[in-house]
Amino acid sequence: MDFRLPVKFILLFLITLFFFSCERKKEKDNPFLHASPFPAGRIISDVKFARDTAQSFSLYLPKKYEQSESLPVLYFFDAHRRGLLPVQRYRALADSFGYILIGSNNIKNGLSGEELRRLSALLLTETERGLKIDPKRMYLMGFSGGAKGAVLMAIEDDRIRGVIACAGGFPQNQPPDAGRFEFAGIVGKADFNYWELRILERDLNATSRRHILIVHNGKHAWPPAASVARALDWFDFNAARDGLLKLSRKRISGFLRRQQIILANLRRKGDLEGLAEEYRYLVRCLDGLHDTGTFREALKSLTSSPGYRKLSDRIIKIARQEFRQRQHLPAYLLEKGANWWQETIHSWDATGDSASEAFWSNQRLKSFAGLLVYLYASQALSKQQTPAAQKLLSIYALLEPNNPDRYYLQAWLHALQGKAPLARKEVQQALSAGIDDPDKIRHNPVLQSLNQP
Repeated sequence: MDFRLPVKFILLFLITLFFFSCERKKEKDNPFLHASPFPAGRIISDVKFARDTAQSFSLYLPKKYEQSESLPVLYFFDAHRRGLLPVQRYRALADSFGYILIGSNNIKNGLSGEELRRLSALLLTETERGLKIDPKRMYLMGFSGGAKGAVLMAIEDDRIRGVIACAGGFPQNQPPDAGRFEFAGIVGKADFNYWELRILERDLNATSRRHILIVHNGKHAWPPAASVARALDWFDFNAARDGLLKLSRKRISGFLRRQQIILANLRRKGDLEGLAEEYRYLVRCLDGLHDTGTFREALKSLTSSPGYRKLSDRIIKIARQEFRQRQHLPAYLLEKGANWWQETIHSWDATGDSASEAFWSNQRLKSFAGLLVYLYASQALSKQQTPAAQKLLSIYALLEPNNPDRYYLQAWLHALQGKAPLARKEVQQALSAGIDDPDKIRHNPVLQSLNQP
């Protein structure tokens, strides 16, 4: 009997084996557990790494992803490892600007430098290997402590082209000229970290680093999409200056039309500080790409005017008063009663309007007082000092009655006092109000006991 196989059969077997081996290698090389290609235009909340399944990220690929060879990427570092939150918030910008969005579900406040480096390296290296990312346009964006973590990683990792730091600046002991990345700061006028970003901007002006500061009318939170769009415009213009991106005349003319509307509104309101910032922004965006002479002259004329100098003097005076009051707030929390706090908070809210520097200074004082109350009350509760905690939480109720963290601390107090039904009610209110870090509730042993029969 002839056991020889036909030549055609042998060739077919070898071809099949070759393709099967390629597919197995492709599957083995996939850095993600997700085996099939990710769909563009749809958020995926939990992409796990094959090398470390405890680590994951949220992902949004812009609608143009499938037609592109590579795209810029924006990585998000949240203070409470909420990678999905910024991805959801800025997905429209991803489609408009053509950026991949990746939010870490593991990076958060309180990590050691070593752990932050490990998680960041895994996130950047594996996503760069598994997605169509432009290696010359990798950006980080962080909020609060996440902003400081993003800056630290950009200092240490030359792959990072730029950072958007929201409500937080450089880590301690890091000089403003450390690293070679572009820096965009974003902060709200009512943010207790407002002056940190303002002072950092002044220090950056003495360096050669590309930088901008974007201010919005908000508190200590992820910024509005309009502010992030301004940062992405600036990143794109920088990339165009460096030959990494081609910008059409239509893109630049559209940008100019939008900015002229902003300038007209600021002139109508008589907002001299806003006008000065807008002229600086225009110069930093368009320098080398479009004639900026008109904006430079307007800025020079504005900042040398008596009205602007008078405004600057008033802002400095208000800032000094604000810092003096901040120094006294810790003692006031311990010494002053509810009536004093009620009158003080009323005076903060009643001072001026949103066009007044004094109004925003008072809102920052109120925000800072809320932060101190949270820290002091948490410390008192951890030591089971219930009378001190109760007094602090009564002040918290006056400062920020709808803050989810207040509900959380109130639940903790009720649990210590043996008032389980009230504690459960406050926990539900904290969750319904959107507490930043639900793990605080889950990992608090006092609150865990509420679930026991």
